[in-house]
Amino acid sequence: VIEYIEVERSDIVLANRLAHEILGRTLDEMPPQTRKLLLLIQDWVKASGQPKAEYHFTRKQLRDAVQWGDTQLKIHLGRLVELEYLLLHKRGLTFCYELLFDGDAQADNAHLCGLIDVPEAIEITEKGQYDSARSGVSEKRSATGRGAVGGRSDKTITTKASAGKGSTSSGRVNGKTTVPAAHNKPIVP
Repeated sequence: VIEYIEVERSDIVLANRLAHEILGRTLDEMPPQTRKLLLLIQDWVKASGQPKAEYHFTRKQLRDAVQWGDTQLKIHLGRLVELEYLLLHKRGLTFCYELLFDGDAQADNAHLCGLIDVPEAIEITEKGQYDSARSGVSEKRSATGRGAVGGRSDKTITTKASAGKGSTSSGRVNGKTTVPAAHNKPIVP
């Protein structure tokens, strides 16, 4: 006999509300200009029409959008990254930001970023966005996993010795294994 606790939607709603109250932070904790920048970023990302998680922006793009000075923007972006309202990505030599804050920047209540709302969780389960090839409650075993990665090596391809390096295709000279010497380093027997 397996004992378990069945969770209802009302339990998830209560857990989310408690998490927001206990673990969440209010925006009153941050300086007014930083809060204003967060509101501007949130409006700018919404106006783009792209999903929030897919919209990455550079400091220059944001500076052009909000018309703030570089130093002022650098200070407040740093605070938002420290408070984990923005996520910093590195693409080569440039840094990109991603908005993580999913609450209402104008509200005074505490908010914890990243919690899935109950209507959103219901949509996910009703749409069946889980992998249908994998076993669920009704199946006894999982479906087969991924196939082997990569092909098999071709036996007809042979390695060729490097010309002029003093090695043979077998890597042996006079029955001894050859190893190329490093330049300017004495060889100690």
